[in-house]
Amino acid sequence: MYSRTWSLVDIAAMCAIPLTFLAAWQWSWFRDAAAREPVRIWLLQLGLLLVFSIALGKSKGRGPLGVILDEADRVSLSRFQAFLWVVLVLGGIATAITVNLARDCRSPAGSAAPDPSRCAQSPIALDLPTPLLIVIGISLATAGISAIMTARGLTRETRFIRSPQQIAQMDELGYVPHGIVAAKTSASRATLGDLVRGNFITDNPGLELSRVQFLMLTLVFAGGYAITVAQGLNRDVHQPIDRLPELGSGLTVLFALSAGAYLGVKAFKATAEE
Repeated sequence: MYSRTWSLVDIAAMCAIPLTFLAAWQWSWFRDAAAREPVRIWLLQLGLLLVFSIALGKSKGRGPLGVILDEADRVSLSRFQAFLWVVLVLGGIATAITVNLARDCRSPAGSAAPDPSRCAQSPIALDLPTPLLIVIGISLATAGISAIMTARGLTRETRFIRSPQQIAQMDELGYVPHGIVAAKTSASRATLGDLVRGNFITDNPGLELSRVQFLMLTLVFAGGYAITVAQGLNRDVHQPIDRLPELGSGLTVLFALSAGAYLGVKAFKATAEE
């Protein structure tokens, strides 16, 4: 059900992000804090993105996890990992813009005058490493392909006969057969357990190894990258933030292999169910 209150919250959170840019440019109290404490700005931007996402789901009657629910009303692993990477990158970009505006040839109280040559570049002159762009591309492609397979699965009929015990077990966990997919009975019953449970009737409610490995790699990889961003934020109030941290090519390949294994198993099971 549509909620006007939550809709106002998500609009406010969305508008607050560019408002931080204005604050860093015009308001001295915020500008000094942003120039000196970029990690706090990083946490602020991540918080605003999360509040926006939660409020958006709530405003559309999909619950706090609404933005990562799929067509079967399950918490989607592919959407979850894409969401993590998009939030990290957007949060990093918003942080860099805010901090660069605050450091744009201005001298925070008590510091020496800045070197104009160090702040001659544009506040949005931010370099995104190619491996990071590849990871984002893989994440979005995985989410898109997975969504297509789930949507098609909802309209197909399985050739397997479902036993009363299997139906009862699925019902106990909040799932219902829908085509060849084990869908949730409603968006309100979606849980984080959906991330590791089988997507189809025959492998639900068992744990799916391909999903577990993709989830584990995503949490470790994205979590490590988030800490690296915070650790690498330039605390020199006269230096701009000009790039996000690099990613190793080996880790990028590993992420691609993990995503490929997840999609490959899902595609194989979708075909076997028909």
